[in-house]
Amino acid sequence: MDSENLSTAIGTLVISPRPRIVLSATDNVCADFVFESPRTAAASSANKKTVTATATVTTATEEVIGSDVHVERLFRKPSVRRTVRRRPVRKADREFKLGQFNWLKTVGTGTFGRVVLCEDATVKDDKTPKFFAMKILRIRDVLRLKQVEHIKDEKSILEQLDHPFIVKLFWSKHDSANLYMLLEYAPGGELFSYLRSVRRFSSGAAMFYAAEIILALEYLHERFIVYRDLKPENLLLDSQGHIKVTDFGFAKEISDSSPAINHNNHPAPTITDPFPNSYTSSPVSPSSSTEFQSIDVSVAASLPRTWTLCGTPEYLAPEIIQSRGYNKAVDYWAFGILCYEMLVGHPPFYSDNPIEVYQKILDGKIRWPKQIDLVAKDLIKKLLATDRTKRLGNMKNGVEDIKNHRWFRPINWASCLERNLEPPYVPKVGHPGDARNFDDYPEDWSDTDSTVTAEELQIFQDF
Repeated sequence: MDSENLSTAIGTLVISPRPRIVLSATDNVCADFVFESPRTAAASSANKKTVTATATVTTATEEVIGSDVHVERLFRKPSVRRTVRRRPVRKADREFKLGQFNWLKTVGTGTFGRVVLCEDATVKDDKTPKFFAMKILRIRDVLRLKQVEHIKDEKSILEQLDHPFIVKLFWSKHDSANLYMLLEYAPGGELFSYLRSVRRFSSGAAMFYAAEIILALEYLHERFIVYRDLKPENLLLDSQGHIKVTDFGFAKEISDSSPAINHNNHPAPTITDPFPNSYTSSPVSPSSSTEFQSIDVSVAASLPRTWTLCGTPEYLAPEIIQSRGYNKAVDYWAFGILCYEMLVGHPPFYSDNPIEVYQKILDGKIRWPKQIDLVAKDLIKKLLATDRTKRLGNMKNGVEDIKNHRWFRPINWASCLERNLEPPYVPKVGHPGDARNFDDYPEDWSDTDSTVTAEELQIFQDF
């Protein structure tokens, strides 16, 4: 695709760099609004050599920081269960009022709001959770940026979810100026921050995080929900080091009224025993891996799709850029980008100019460092298939093709779902309300008068 056609596909997109944000309502506003890249300010001068296209690849003999993590730690406490348990929809067991919370610290800011660590002042015992993350969105800015549908979708979707690797929504409210969503607090900080501090993960550490993430995506896709913004900045760590997917501002529930493949009718995958020794992938030829059956083109064309141009530039699938309509396959593409970034230290398609990022994605040329795990490379190549009918996760066997891939052979999926695998990194957390793993932000937000009219407030009457 030449530059002229690429510009036509992107349309009237406005590019506007900004500092990286944490837990924003939407890291990038889409369509004809500002499409901001979180990578612009993320790389310091010390890291620029790592993230540019002309970066010097670390030699295979250089030790990967964090590679001293042993897999026997990852796979301790194996589960005797052989099938994945489906968790029921969570019901709120507590009532909340806005006045019962003490605002402690801003842990993230965004285009039209912020996330504040808060404490439930009514809780007097140590057994009842009292620390939460309150997402506060200014109604005036939500309306100005035309993000009403996205915010309503985020609330509606989070209310349906109850999964160990997805943040929980406990309560929502609005007043004359703001929308409030009371979320589970993950004190471990962003996976992005941890990744930048160690440059890249060992294969065992990346495999652990990828396994928890793919279980979260499987859960969403079973409910016809496309996440659309998978990236390290939207992955938090809880106090024990497990993944928590956050920021559902771009998530969308695609109607199941259109024909769709039912992956639930397939038999449960065989779950391998825990890997007994420390993990070092042997250089086995990828050609010996499982055969994957692609979806018939006519069937793929009939699957439910959406067309909104949104997401983070480095993680956009080709079909999003080309405005061809897309489905859950875009999440598997982003998952492939994420696996590459965890193992290499930067995304495969990178530039300071988002237009150049899009062109690189469409060209599909990937530089593979010498030290990358060959089995992981095989998985990533299959996830980054430009033809979505041949993309791993979007074929006949669905997500089972990913879970049964050779790279995930050491994973006991039932134990993983039950959070029985030991994380490779445990964040430093002194108490449930510890905020040391988040950056500092100005705290002058509560004095701003941004009340809206009664007519505007009526839009959020169900919030």
